[in-house]
Amino acid sequence: MFGFKQFSFIFLLLISSFVAYTQQTLVSLSPTAEFDKARALFESEKYVPAQHHFSNVINQLKDRPCDLRVEAEYYHAVCAVNLFNVDAEYLVSKFIEQNPGSLLVNHAYFEMGRAKYRNEKFQNAVEWLSKVDRYYLNTEESAEWSLKMGHSLFMRKKYNEARVYLFEILNQDTKHAIPAIYYYSHIAYDQKNYQTSLNGFMRIKEDETFKTLVPYYITHIYYFQKKFDDIIQYAPPLLDSMVEKRKPEVARIIGEAFYEKLMYDTALYYFDIFMKGSKNLTAADKYRLAYANYRMKRYDVAAGFFEDIANDTTALSQNALVHLGDCYIKLNQKDKARLAFGSASRLDADPVLRRDAHLNYALVTFELSYSPFNDAIESLSSFVKLYPASDKTDVAYKYLVLAYTNTRNYKDALASIENVKERNEDLAEAYQRITYYRALEFYTDGDMVEALTLLNKSINAGNYNKTIKPLAYFWKAEILNRQTNYDEAIINYNQFFGSAGVLDRVEYPDAVYGIAYATFNKKLYTESVVWFRKFIDYKVASAKKKADAFNRIGDCYYVKTDYVSALDFYDRSIKLAAFEPDYATFQKAFTLGVQNKHMSKIETLRTLLSIYPISEYCDDACFELGDSWLDLGNNDSAVARYKMTVIDYPQSFYVPQALVQLGLINYNQEKLKEALSYYTQVLDNYKGSDEERSAVGGIKNIYLAMNDADGYVSFMKNLNREVSVSIDERDSMTYFAAQNVYMKGKFDQAVSMFDDYLQAYPQGAFKVNARYYKGDCLNRTGKQAEAASDFNGVLADDKSMFTEEALLNSARYSYKQKDYAKALEYYIRLENESELKTNITEAIHQQMRCYVQLKQTDSILRLAVRLLNEEKITTEMKREAHFNIAAAWYEKNDMEKALSEYILVSHEVRSVEGAESKFRVAEIFLKQAKIKKCKKEVYDFIELNSSHRYWLAKAFIVLADAFVAEKDDFQAIHTLRSVMENYEDKTDGILEEASAKEKELLAKEENKNLISTSTDKKE
Repeated sequence: MFGFKQFSFIFLLLISSFVAYTQQTLVSLSPTAEFDKARALFESEKYVPAQHHFSNVINQLKDRPCDLRVEAEYYHAVCAVNLFNVDAEYLVSKFIEQNPGSLLVNHAYFEMGRAKYRNEKFQNAVEWLSKVDRYYLNTEESAEWSLKMGHSLFMRKKYNEARVYLFEILNQDTKHAIPAIYYYSHIAYDQKNYQTSLNGFMRIKEDETFKTLVPYYITHIYYFQKKFDDIIQYAPPLLDSMVEKRKPEVARIIGEAFYEKLMYDTALYYFDIFMKGSKNLTAADKYRLAYANYRMKRYDVAAGFFEDIANDTTALSQNALVHLGDCYIKLNQKDKARLAFGSASRLDADPVLRRDAHLNYALVTFELSYSPFNDAIESLSSFVKLYPASDKTDVAYKYLVLAYTNTRNYKDALASIENVKERNEDLAEAYQRITYYRALEFYTDGDMVEALTLLNKSINAGNYNKTIKPLAYFWKAEILNRQTNYDEAIINYNQFFGSAGVLDRVEYPDAVYGIAYATFNKKLYTESVVWFRKFIDYKVASAKKKADAFNRIGDCYYVKTDYVSALDFYDRSIKLAAFEPDYATFQKAFTLGVQNKHMSKIETLRTLLSIYPISEYCDDACFELGDSWLDLGNNDSAVARYKMTVIDYPQSFYVPQALVQLGLINYNQEKLKEALSYYTQVLDNYKGSDEERSAVGGIKNIYLAMNDADGYVSFMKNLNREVSVSIDERDSMTYFAAQNVYMKGKFDQAVSMFDDYLQAYPQGAFKVNARYYKGDCLNRTGKQAEAASDFNGVLADDKSMFTEEALLNSARYSYKQKDYAKALEYYIRLENESELKTNITEAIHQQMRCYVQLKQTDSILRLAVRLLNEEKITTEMKREAHFNIAAAWYEKNDMEKALSEYILVSHEVRSVEGAESKFRVAEIFLKQAKIKKCKKEVYDFIELNSSHRYWLAKAFIVLADAFVAEKDDFQAIHTLRSVMENYEDKTDGILEEASAKEKELLAKEENKNLISTSTDKKE
């Protein structure tokens, strides 16, 4: 581009020249002289004045056709061409059109072709030059024509046509030969005719115009010809003189030459020059850089380059992954090595590499004890299956046995080993171990049926492991004990006791405790005492269990009427105060009462009410105080306690008994009106109970005492009771006949009989009893929906002795039917109306669960805290309560509170709550950008192992996010691929989530490469 000052200067020169010569035209010249003058100026390249003079000639001869005018018109047009005038092409075309027979037309074509070529309008240049008849050109012009024609076609990428024209002048002694050689050699280079290209470039390597370019091509040609020695000899000395833009590429080729000659250190020197000058490294470049560093034992540097090319499915990527795995082995980063080998083993590019990577992956996984998805077992199993003839199969089989023996992924290991049709002794022992530990997982999750099945499989597997088989008997006994199958439980406890080496097992005291309870529940009190007394001698026994054992021993002695011993053990339990001291206190009082030590009993009961004012035995104590005072003849104190029972404990089982006693005391004191009032309360509120019948008898006695039988009948009628002076015996007989069948366990027959009773006596004295027992029969025979109707009938009637059980059954049925709102109503009512502490605890527990299903966060928190404050809750309930508190705070986005609760639950991952909690802890740490803590939690999760694969897979995805946060996309991508390859459930969204994240990371990597390429091109 010209600057403004340069343009002004040239313009003034042109104008001054024009003025000088126009002044001369004032002197009249002949056309010939004028033409000669113009021709001289043209030869001197003074095209402006020359064109003026040619114009004068044309004007002088415009009416006289002659050769001079034609020649003037030709030069006039050519001046326009050389001056780049806008009308140049028009003038040339006009000349050709008007003078078709002139020899100058051929030169006009040539001049126009030159002009288009000069303006780099190569297509137009070819069009004009194609019209030239070379016969009329001299040697130099012909050579020029060939070069321009060839080069124009070259620039149009019409190489085959171009090379024909260029070839014509390769060996001519003309200035156009050298550029022709260059372009011809370039075409040969592009067409991979490397030797032809090399020959040409060697001819012009010293030419000043091309000597900075030619070495670049020669170096490349040697590279393509794999003449690495020639590269090493030729290229390095020329590198410093190379054009800066070409230098990195030549350095790469030199580096590759040394690389191919195994001279890795020197290769790295030139690779470094290449890297500094080029931001766009190909996968092959990175591989060579990686491998050279690998061979030089620079494993950390090599790993970085191998990682960059490991995300593809090519043979190069597979090779990189295998070497990357070895780098990580050398760097003692076996977790990363496992990922690399695993990824290589999933690629098909090179079968041999795949096989070797397969085995390496399995061995590293085994070495790390890392099998969250049963990786070691699955990979070793598949290796043995896929490569049975490999010389490494024996090694794989050896480690497979060890993997089965050491695995903690019992769920998948079980599925795998059960596919092995013929098991040798090693595998049989592994099977015994796997079935045992898988059984314990089911036990933790509360699935006793599956746990029992697998324990039986473990026991039946053989006598390989002298530790596991006795333990299988122990846990089998524990489950049978829970299932109230006490006979079988006792048999299995004894199998445990009879096994060698169990005396020192930590389970031994628990087995003693278990068999003590089994014999207690079998009412084998003498045996039970022996076992419980044996248990309390263990120093390792917890204070809570010892206190419980004291109570049971006391109960056994009480039943055996050894009251002195019973009192001794109740006192020991009270003193220990570790478990149910209120029960021990009440039983002590009751035992004193049996011994007729009424005042001691009274003092003990007072102590209970004073020390344990919210005990579930307070209503018992209050009522028993009434009985004790009554036995001592102190009616006033008895009445006070009976009234207290009615007023302070309105939900108590003892209320109807206290009302009957109050009626009886008042009757005996001839306070008939007061007595009638108490009896009437029983009739109104406790229909169908034994106390109701006692109250009816009491009322009858009151009216008989008043000699008023008619009054009795009238009174009963007012209570809507159609009775005669004697109770309808048919009612009683029909009901009790059904009840007897029920007691014999003939539930289907009992249903029919209770139904007959309810049809015959819809308002019968036992209608509530019959409806409840009918519902219970239906429940026991699996007809819960029909049973629900009867239980609801019980609840629709007045409160009775069956209300609590009916509420419990209705609540459980509604929850099972997922009618959580209805279940919640029943459980709230159960809590308020229940007398049994166990039912209250269940009501609170299930209310919490209902609120979880109804997503009422504040209520979840409230009920979970209440459940934790309950005295007799199981470990499972505690875990669930803490988990629900954590989930509620998580939902409320209070991560700190959620985290503290999740941590409490996350110490074990056998339960689903523990597994999810472990994931949540890692997830929250990630959200808080505590990456190291996040990764530690995931690694702990993997180490602990879990059968809850969903949450383990979720933890892996969080681990991938943690790697992304550390800018370690390689680890992230291959962690996600590990999930995608090993996770089996295709319906729960895990695979989709992992795949989406992998695609996002790969797209990010691709985008980075595109940006790098774009930047490199701009530079």
